[in-house]
Parts: sequence; C-alpha cells; structure tokens
Amino acid sequence: MKPWLQLLRLPAVFTAMADIFAGFILTHGSFTPLNTFLALLGASCSLYLAGMVLNDFFDHRLDLIERPERPIPSGRIAPRHALLVGVGLLLTGIGFAFAAGLPSVIVAVAIALSVLAYDGCLKGTPLGPWNMGLCRGLNLLLGASAAESLTEVFQLPQLAVAVGFALYIVGVTTFASDEAKGSRKLPLVLGMVGVIAGIGVLCGLFAVWTKDVLGNGPTALFVMALIGVSIIRRMVITLWTPSPAAIQSTVKLMLLSYVILCGVVVHWFAGNIAYSLATVALIFPAMFLGRVIRLT
Repeated sequence: MKPWLQLLRLPAVFTAMADIFAGFILTHGSFTPLNTFLALLGASCSLYLAGMVLNDFFDHRLDLIERPERPIPSGRIAPRHALLVGVGLLLTGIGFAFAAGLPSVIVAVAIALSVLAYDGCLKGTPLGPWNMGLCRGLNLLLGASAAESLTEVFQLPQLAVAVGFALYIVGVTTFASDEAKGSRKLPLVLGMVGVIAGIGVLCGLFAVWTKDVLGNGPTALFVMALIGVSIIRRMVITLWTPSPAAIQSTVKLMLLSYVILCGVVVHWFAGNIAYSLATVALIFPAMFLGRVIRLT
C-alpha cells in the first residue's frame, strides 16, 4: 500500500481540494448544492492524482538515475500498472465532472489534456512551468464550473483568482525545477518572480473588487501580503543556500501555504469563518501525511 501512496503523493491532493473549495465559493457563496460540490471535489482529486502517477510513469527511466528510491524505478510498482491507474484516474475525473454539468466536463477534459501534455512532453522545457500553472488555474475554474454555460465560468472574480494561483504555481514549479541538484540560482530567482506576481494579482483583486464580496477586503489583503512576505523570505534564504534539501523544504512550505491562500480567498469573498476554516483545515491531513510521504 505504501508504494502506491508514495506514487500518488497523497498529501499534495489536499492542495487541489482547496482549489475546489475556493472556486465553488466564488460562484455559489456556499458549499451547496452539496452533491455538485462533492462531484467537483472527486473530479479534481482524480485528475490531480492521475497527474502524479503519470508523472512518475513518464519519468521512470530518468528516475533510475536521479531518484531510484521512487516506487517505479525501485521495482515496487510495475510501469504498466502505473499507466493503467493513471489513465483510469483521468477517466474517473472526467466521469465525476459529468455530475456537475457540461461546462465542468469541458474544464475537466482541458485539465486532463494539460496533464498529459506536461507529463508526456513539456516537463523539463521552458513551457513546463506554464503548463503546470495552467493546470492549477483550470483546477480553480473547475470548482467554479457548475454553471449554465462555459462563458459564466471564465468571468471575474474567479478568473482573476485562477490567474493569480496559476502564476504562483508557475513560480513554485520553476523554483523546484532544479531540486534534484540544487546548483543553479536562476530558476530560484525566476520562481520568486512568479510567486510574487501571483500573490500580487490576488492582492490587487482584494483591493479593487467589491461586487458580491461579503468579507473584508483590507483584512484579506493584509493577510495575503503577510503570507506572501513569509514565503518570499523563505525563498530568499534558500536562494543563498540552494541545496536540494533546502529547495525541497521550501517547495513543501509553498505548497502547504497554497491551502492557506485558498482559505483567505474564501474568507474574502464569503465572509464566513466556517467556510474559510474548513478550507484551511485541509492543511492538517496534508501535513500529517507529509511526514511519511513526500509532497514532491
């Protein structure tokens, strides 16, 4: 069982769930209808886990050299089994989306194609981080996709939040691109730029968007900026000591912080402490499982 949990990188799936919490709140103001919310949650989890499995499937030959301890190169999971599970999870994710409507299916298919593009050919290229950011932005929009038409999905404020989160993940992915060696500083600098840009978009949204907002914009702006300063401080420290362990630790912090950022978005828009706490609470299973299973 543990090799499969490692292959799935189970702790990280809670960051994908946080997207759905935030996206659904931005379009519904609550977690009702519950059946639709749960269907989108299932779709997101399945698609995210598929990406993790297929990532290792496509990388298993390289991992024989760089990460021989991973489940596939170590021989604990056969490549063909990983491929079957990865494809099965992609189809399951699209199946869950059917319960939420056609716009959700379209967004889910777009995520599935983006996952295949990243894992299959774009990872390791300059387009890789941007593709990963696209996956994350689409995942936020998947949470917002229970609508009458696709046009309703790609509107403010959820579109701005998706852009902000996408840029943040572009930065995280770029920052993590050399984590196996930790010898180059340029990816770390570019990663910082991406993270700052993403948080900047979210702060700008909190400052100017007031339509249908039930929370406190200035408070959300202050909290978002405070979290951003904490993350950037950690990135700067890592920049001066760019070892693989330091980079991996900082990437883990940024992924866990992502859940909190989603919680801030929820509180800003809904003004409901219960909804925001429910979102932030996703960090606890991620942290608990992260003690025994790596997030990256």
